[in-house]
Amino acid sequence: MTRRSPKPAPQTKMRVMLCTRTQAQVTQLVRELRKTVYRPRMCVLASRDFYCIHKSVSRKPNKNAECEKLEQRRTGPMGGCRHRVNKQRLVSCPDLLPGGRCEVHDVETLVELGRDLDACPYYTAKAMAKDAELLLATYNYIVDPGIRETFGIDCRNTVVIIDEAHNLEDALVEVSSCHLPVTLLQQCFEELRAVIDTQQPALQKDAALLLRLVDALLRWREGCHGGAEAAVTATSSSCNDEASAKARVFAGSELLSLLDAAHLADWGAVVQLSAAMESLAVADLNRGRKNKQQQEGAAQAEEARRKQRRANQQLLSGPVSIALKDTIKVIRFFLSGERSFVNDFKLVYEKEDDSVSVWCMYPGVAFFPIANAALSVILTSGTLAPMGLFCSELGTSFPITIELNHFVTHEQVFVSAVTSSGGVDLTLTYQRVQQRNVMDAIGAALLAIAQVTPGGLLCFFPSYGVMNHFCRHFAETGVMDKLRACKPAFFTEEQRRGGAASFAASLGAYKAAISAGRGGAFLGVCRGKLSEGLDFADDMARTVVVIGIPYPAVQDPRVATKRQYNDQQCAQARLCAQQQQQTQQPQLSSSPSPPTSQQQQLLQQQQQTQQQLSSSPASQQPHEPQQQRTISDGSTWYTLQGLRAVNQAVGRIIRHRGDYGAVVLLDARYARPSTVAQLSRWLRGFLHVDVGITEPASRLARFFANAAVKFPPPQAQPVVPAQELSPVAALLNKHGKL
Repeated sequence: MTRRSPKPAPQTKMRVMLCTRTQAQVTQLVRELRKTVYRPRMCVLASRDFYCIHKSVSRKPNKNAECEKLEQRRTGPMGGCRHRVNKQRLVSCPDLLPGGRCEVHDVETLVELGRDLDACPYYTAKAMAKDAELLLATYNYIVDPGIRETFGIDCRNTVVIIDEAHNLEDALVEVSSCHLPVTLLQQCFEELRAVIDTQQPALQKDAALLLRLVDALLRWREGCHGGAEAAVTATSSSCNDEASAKARVFAGSELLSLLDAAHLADWGAVVQLSAAMESLAVADLNRGRKNKQQQEGAAQAEEARRKQRRANQQLLSGPVSIALKDTIKVIRFFLSGERSFVNDFKLVYEKEDDSVSVWCMYPGVAFFPIANAALSVILTSGTLAPMGLFCSELGTSFPITIELNHFVTHEQVFVSAVTSSGGVDLTLTYQRVQQRNVMDAIGAALLAIAQVTPGGLLCFFPSYGVMNHFCRHFAETGVMDKLRACKPAFFTEEQRRGGAASFAASLGAYKAAISAGRGGAFLGVCRGKLSEGLDFADDMARTVVVIGIPYPAVQDPRVATKRQYNDQQCAQARLCAQQQQQTQQPQLSSSPSPPTSQQQQLLQQQQQTQQQLSSSPASQQPHEPQQQRTISDGSTWYTLQGLRAVNQAVGRIIRHRGDYGAVVLLDARYARPSTVAQLSRWLRGFLHVDVGITEPASRLARFFANAAVKFPPPQAQPVVPAQELSPVAALLNKHGKL
């Protein structure tokens, strides 16, 4: 999908920015780039979490905050980070220049070179980005306006390419939303009060402005949490009962009222809030440097250290600074487009964790500035269909859209939708998926598939809760032991915060077992780590099994609110279409039909918002060209979310032209035409509906026997002798990067 900007580009050199979801996928893109003759001046952008090589900072959980502390102590012989001081060594390294051995490099390459030259890879990449013809990065570097500003990323005269674009909607919504626990808001209040009480007048003024925003949010929360219902002026959205028990959701007009009461509802106030945050950050930086200089002239060492400890106390702590910046960013989105996006936001009080949130319901809010500025925007993915609905969520038209068939043949792909197993219907709805007879039937089907699958098998469940329930049942009934007997390397994706290292270790052990010919299975969830961004070529994944359809949790307040929002937008579009038709053909219209209750509610909401907009000065701000939206209704959106997750999970197989594999969908709903229509185009062409597991398991065994003969595994690439390479190239060759 391609969109070209109608605006003329500035007279600067054109460049390409290539983005994808994870840093691992960026590394894959670099690996593919090495196979081409394209050799631009390139740069890979990444966070300090990936790039930091400082002995102590690299071990800290919050590397950004620790790096900033070093920056504050930069002046003086013992202060600062020597790696950053030496960054020019790496910027001008011959191996990174055009024609150099590491001209095409990834994060790992730059880190290894940085260690060799004692130079900071993070600040090197930031410096290289200014002149780069090709920028590679994850989504947040293009969708987050704060990060774009920090790294000097200008979308003008830039071709923006976003790979794995099926995740773009979520990334855009996330960057234009914020979540503020009340404990964090109280911490913001206390630290800003401390600045007002202890600092110079200029900083006091900046802190007071920010304090108005925090105080308004806290007062609003009190109105929701306590008995002061008068503080809440809007009517809570009517979500389902379970969702309503977890959160109270209010229209965007409520947030506008909150900002207006604090005199922060105009674009000029947004600019002042951003300037206030910048002023406090600069004051922190200068304060640290000044006190470092004072320490050097102190007579008593202990007294100097005591002063230094006081100086290192930041005006605003890291969590507070991040929370304020994120909140201001969301308000900037909220008030942009001459407030045309007010009804696309929700102000939320989340009861479970006692927090205030602002939810953006429309990804187009954050996508519009990118699409409007870039020379071209190209979105690529195997799971964008139906593309019309995807474009409507982004609020942008793409004049060029291409949907291609897969390059594989029926001899390489086996796809079966199994509607029953052992006489048990496999319609795995939320009410049936955890019934014992259903789990027994799924266990028998999974075992039959595993017994005829060579190499590795990936199995995806709708959620961690369902997967854990199945695993416990399999353990009780002996199915787990039978699965381990035919797939000795057996792993399960765990749901826990900070489990990336554990997952990486399990994945490495799984792949090692497959390479050793032992066979293995890995159980995970759709939308989890296992389902996206990983390459399971050849024997690493010969079969992918999907159990059920991973629809979002209907009791999730955010999901319920999004469905209701889309329904309201569709109703509004129909109402506008009716009004337009009556205006264009007055002579044919008799007495118009009275509006429905939903349409009356929409009209009242529009009138209320218009009154608030007209009563508040707007000031100059980015403007969105007004156009009629045609987004999908709530049920269609909900269905697409589940089937896109399926399409992404089954994409773990067939990773190259000579690969082959099988997809088995265990749910009777995959036989319905409406469901089949939402599967990827290449998948639909191979789909066969089966009743029972015996016959498809026999066919699957024959499929693998034939495919193993016709598509032998690829030969390993020869390794270049290390003595023929430079030290840096030998290092890259060691890691398989040459």
